[in-house]
Amino acid sequence: MTKPTFLDRSSALLAAGITFVVLLWTMAPGLSWKNFGDDGGELILAAWYLGVAHPSGYPLYLLLGHFFSFLPVGDPAWRFNLLSAVSGAACAGALAVLLGVFSRRYSLSV
Repeated sequence: MTKPTFLDRSSALLAAGITFVVLLWTMAPGLSWKNFGDDGGELILAAWYLGVAHPSGYPLYLLLGHFFSFLPVGDPAWRFNLLSAVSGAACAGALAVLLGVFSRRYSLSV
């Protein structure tokens, strides 16, 4: 298996950093009322009390949201929006690493 190089790691940090800044800059300051705000409030409440949201339940999101609810900044809705920004940045960083590793392992010939 091909291991990530320094270039892969630095591009992942750059991609994650840029994504986090953009998502943080465009993040809603509280509960968004898109789609009538039903899911947002329900998921925040379920994560706050470690309850179960509607099926499929979103177990990882609820557990991570419960940990983010302990942050001493902003209101609960802002903390959960921050969780979404951190998750998006982590996804962009992981995608950058995967693209770097797979581009070396499976070189495309045209």
